Amino acid sequence: MKKIFTSFLVAAMALTMNAQVISSPTDVEGVSVGLTAETMSPNALYVVGLDENSGNPTLWKTATGEIAELSESTTVFYYEYTYGQKDEWQYQYDWETWEIIDSVLVQVDDYDNKLDSTLMSYEAAFTGSFLDVNDLGMIVGEYGIEGNAVAILANASDIQDYTMLAAGESETEASSAYAISADGSVIAGFYYDAVDFANSAVKACIWTEGGSVRTDLPWPTNEEIGVEIEGTEARWISADGKIIGGFAQTFAFGDWILLFWELQEDGTYKPNTLVSQYYTENYDPALANKYMKFEPQGFSSNGEWATLMIQEQFDMFDWDAVWPDPQAARLNLKTGVMEVLTLEADPDSFFAPDAPTLYSVADNGTAVGFTGGMMTVRKGFVWPAGSSSLVAVKDIFTNEKYFDYTEMDGEESLSYITPDAKKVLGMNHRIVDEEWLTSSFIAELPETLAIENVGSAKAEVPAVCYDLMGNRVDALRSGFMIVGGKKVLVK
Repeated sequence: MKKIFTSFLVAAMALTMNAQVISSPTDVEGVSVGLTAETMSPNALYVVGLDENSGNPTLWKTATGEIAELSESTTVFYYEYTYGQKDEWQYQYDWETWEIIDSVLVQVDDYDNKLDSTLMSYEAAFTGSFLDVNDLGMIVGEYGIEGNAVAILANASDIQDYTMLAAGESETEASSAYAISADGSVIAGFYYDAVDFANSAVKACIWTEGGSVRTDLPWPTNEEIGVEIEGTEARWISADGKIIGGFAQTFAFGDWILLFWELQEDGTYKPNTLVSQYYTENYDPALANKYMKFEPQGFSSNGEWATLMIQEQFDMFDWDAVWPDPQAARLNLKTGVMEVLTLEADPDSFFAPDAPTLYSVADNGTAVGFTGGMMTVRKGFVWPAGSSSLVAVKDIFTNEKYFDYTEMDGEESLSYITPDAKKVLGMNHRIVDEEWLTSSFIAELPETLAIENVGSAKAEVPAVCYDLMGNRVDALRSGFMIVGGKKVLVK
């Protein structure tokens, strides 16, 4: 595997960490509580997430401080059988008004005519999530009764007046709207083509014309990406709606791998095959630049960057094989150049050696997220564009009311960075008066956020490159070459 070291002409400069938290909802002694923030509009005027206590989809209007929750309930009817036997049940309701149309049709194999039943009812709560919001305050997500959620479109002016997006022939199929373009003309998401999730396929789709028209996104073929797939999801969209990012689920192992679609001149979307240059589901040491895990975690607003969780290939059938640790990476979708972030297993390091989670990436490639997980404390970070190092949240934000705690009583993460890389959305978890509280905040990054000396950044590239005369070559060679429009030194 060839490695290249991309030279960056960046002046050495010290980190002047004077960033401050500039906004937070529901302050309690200076600390915001109750909102688990998921994402934010690029203009930082709207934040969507979940209320920590109720679990309801929640909107935070940062300019006014207003907090709004989407909350509903309805009566659900079902049959309960005598003789102590209860069968599976379904309910039918009007998808426009959420009113019950009919009681549940129950099927009990051969016992349908042998058991007495009583019509029962109970109060069922609606559940769901707000998943994206644009500068216009248009919100998309999922909402429905007890897990049977459907894709919705709401507006910050009145989140209770939401619209359910177009469904297919089955009125009870589950769906989710994950992303919306800057002007709201294209919504990206997915749906299950049957009520029975275990026997249904998940299919990526888009909604247009205000959500009234749903169109499936095409699946790539085995020949196009080198692997058979059984499902797709669309979870991100560029501001202009021309790039849609998501997953493809492989048939053999169920891996979720990178997939993105590009808008064509005829108005349709076509899957990009870049993943075929990096992913393989079959171990082969002769294959260069191949990974057995290639899962996307975020896409930039301009459609040029994707952040990933990757894992180098290994022989899973060799009992003596050492399984490589997962790593984080950012991939330039235009050039195909990927930068891999490796954390050393140093017990004195601030960051845990766990693979970082890269929640969000700006238009210049700057990424944010956290390290740690189930067994280690989460520690937020910024991975500046062009850098091979992470910058810890604790070294960026000096506001002690949010970050004055030890590893034992607090942690934090960053979940969103604006396209211009100037503001971030984050969450802070800490113990206050013996209670575990969640705080959400928006903060400005310092203009000097960079690293003192970039040095060299590790990158791996597909076999598309040019010599200094502009001639395309089939493989990297030692010396200077042109890769992705940049002059690089291959060693």
